[in-house]
Amino acid sequence: MRIGICSILHACLLTSTLCETINFDPYEVMSLDHSASQLDVRSKYKKLVKEWHPDKNKSPNAQEKFIKIQQAYEILSDENKREQYDTGGYTGDNVGQWHHQSESFNFRYSDFSHDFFSSQGSSRTISIHDYYTRILPDSHHTPHLIYVYSTFCAQCILWLRTTWHKAASDIENLGVAVYTVDTTFTSRIAVSLGVTRVPTIIGMYKEKIYYFKGQISREELKFFINSFLPSNLVTPITDDNAKSFLSAIELDDKPRALLFSEKPTATLLYRLMALKYQRYIKFGHVKLNDEKTAGLTKAYGVSTTGPTLLVFKENVGKPAVVLGSNEMPRGAINEILSSNKFVVVPRLTSQDVFDEVCPAPYGTVSSVRLCMILVSDNSFMDHAVISGNLKKLVEEAESKEENLNEWLVFMQVYLSKQPAFTSSLKHGEIDKPHLLLLWRRGNKMSSVKWLDIDFLKQPYKIAKQEFQVCLRMALETAHLQRFQSTVSLSPLIDELAPFFVLQVLQTMVDILETTYGYITRMGEKQFMTLLMLPLFCVFLFHSLFSSEEEENVRNTNRRRQQTKYTAASKTYKSENDSDTTETEEDVENINLDEASKENLSGNTSILRNKRDLVSELLPNTYETAVLNQTRGHMTVILLLDEDSDNRHDIMQEYCDVMKVFTRDPKISVTYLDVRKYSSWYNEIRRSSSAEPPQEHGDGKMEDMSSLHGYDFDKVNSFDDRTCEPIAKACGTVLALNGARHWYCIFVPRGVKWSSREAAQNLAEHSTEQESYNEALSCWMDRVREGQMPRLYVRQWPGLYVHSEENEEEED
Repeated sequence: MRIGICSILHACLLTSTLCETINFDPYEVMSLDHSASQLDVRSKYKKLVKEWHPDKNKSPNAQEKFIKIQQAYEILSDENKREQYDTGGYTGDNVGQWHHQSESFNFRYSDFSHDFFSSQGSSRTISIHDYYTRILPDSHHTPHLIYVYSTFCAQCILWLRTTWHKAASDIENLGVAVYTVDTTFTSRIAVSLGVTRVPTIIGMYKEKIYYFKGQISREELKFFINSFLPSNLVTPITDDNAKSFLSAIELDDKPRALLFSEKPTATLLYRLMALKYQRYIKFGHVKLNDEKTAGLTKAYGVSTTGPTLLVFKENVGKPAVVLGSNEMPRGAINEILSSNKFVVVPRLTSQDVFDEVCPAPYGTVSSVRLCMILVSDNSFMDHAVISGNLKKLVEEAESKEENLNEWLVFMQVYLSKQPAFTSSLKHGEIDKPHLLLLWRRGNKMSSVKWLDIDFLKQPYKIAKQEFQVCLRMALETAHLQRFQSTVSLSPLIDELAPFFVLQVLQTMVDILETTYGYITRMGEKQFMTLLMLPLFCVFLFHSLFSSEEEENVRNTNRRRQQTKYTAASKTYKSENDSDTTETEEDVENINLDEASKENLSGNTSILRNKRDLVSELLPNTYETAVLNQTRGHMTVILLLDEDSDNRHDIMQEYCDVMKVFTRDPKISVTYLDVRKYSSWYNEIRRSSSAEPPQEHGDGKMEDMSSLHGYDFDKVNSFDDRTCEPIAKACGTVLALNGARHWYCIFVPRGVKWSSREAAQNLAEHSTEQESYNEALSCWMDRVREGQMPRLYVRQWPGLYVHSEENEEEED
């Protein structure tokens, strides 16, 4: 009867499935027209998958809708299946095919996602937040295996539900953290991992990334994980190095684990355990049935038929734990090693050991956990007896009372290794072994009670009875909380830390390995960018240093030229002074010797001080300052009449303005006696042009004298009987660019002078006047910014003294 009912129900279910399949319309599911192109099908599929993915859409029918979208896309993306559906519609083959796909997709996103995507297992999908906050920190002590795939990759989905599922489950049981990453929704993780194609399997340890190459299988994945684990996790042990390996317990105070097996190297499970407990235990591997290990195997009576694990503490002659092959699943090994991370009476070698063996309480604690500490040192005479008796007594007490470690732990500390910590336990120096009870109330504050240590110096049988009394006293102290004093503990130093040089070298090696790993997983564009970056930096630094060096050379040359100008100016003036008869005031103005410190008149002193800032332009310095001037440099020339009464005022205001510009090494500040060198000024003004110089057919330059607003025949015809043209040119400033053959001119029209007489002589028909230095400063700023009109000359005229003899020779 039950069979009949079940058959009827199965037939009904199959009929309903067939009806649903017959009515299945892929165009309607994907909301497409029959004329949609393949590009439209793919874009619509991506949009619907993101919208109805069960991990993103929490609606009850999301999974069913997602399955239908997958079925519809499988038909419409294949030209043959699409043509078959458009022409024939429903067929029996389609029913079986769609029904099979429905079952496979149900498995993929329900049962399989429950195993891989649930938060209960370690092999689950991760987000970008999980990657940076949990995966990277955990990779420092646990190797990770990550499968990177995409929802749009059919091969990825096939591997995910078949070979990867089985192999990853076996690897996860060994202690490897297994995760998956779907790049459809978490593409940033793929970029961080350097993944450019899917599917890809990533191995990670200490934030370093390794890429798997090969077929997905349990053995291949195990070999891949073994390849990037540290090589020094397990030490190969033979009869020659077994004694040194075990006796080193006294030096580093760490237990030793020995695995006896027939395999030439340690298994992945054993190496993973060594990686997990490498801070506490040193691991070794002994190959069975080998001549080099026969003595060690016989000494400890190890069976040669299967693997055996031995754990040693202080007594290297007798193992503390023996684990046979029939008792060696991963859970058993993990439990054994976890409960034997420390020796019987561990030594406080660092603050981490102290915090783990005797942790500080957190929050409100109802019970008191005591720490019995032996303060001693190897240099004390009774240290070996006291330490040996304490270890035997503690080992026997822990074997008889299982709950002893819940309220009382034992440890020892060396005075010579931890002087700051031991001195904080007692006010004053400790010169002999002591035994004390310590209750940690916090990270620093602790309560201390000192005990009698004489019983540990007695023979073992007598010490055993007194130790029972000591334990009862410790129990009473824990209940009544009666302590002698409260102390503030100093932190312990790390005794086993490597030297500073070794730490630096290790850090450098880690940086190099990280950089190498980053470069190897780079794309072509990223690699070329990284390759060009140092070349660009070298070019940039070379340009900066070379420009700075060139600037220093220019400054040096400029200072030399300035000194040369000053020396030439003084020499030239002294020669002219010997040939001409001048008044006493003129002599005092020209002979500016540093040795004379007399108190001159006001104007003369100002002229003397101001002329130190500028140099006079002379024929012997004209070639360097103008004709052979370096590109980018500029020479500023003041036209000054040495016979004029207002020369002091003009020079004073000129120097006040140019004082700022003399700091620029590319600007030379000079002045020129316009009366002596009037012909040079006439030729400059007469041959200048508003455009760059161009030759006419006859080879002569165009006369542009009309551009300047003067009648040059009147202004520049310097007559001894009329000084008005000289007076009008006095105060004019020229800014010359000798290399480019252009200059800018400043004519002091409508400006106010500090001297009333000078103002009267140089005033023009301007209603508005401004100070000379303000107008000149504004003009200089505009010249430097390139805003002033430029006048061009074909070639610079020669600089020679204007005199009547020269005019007669020319005539």
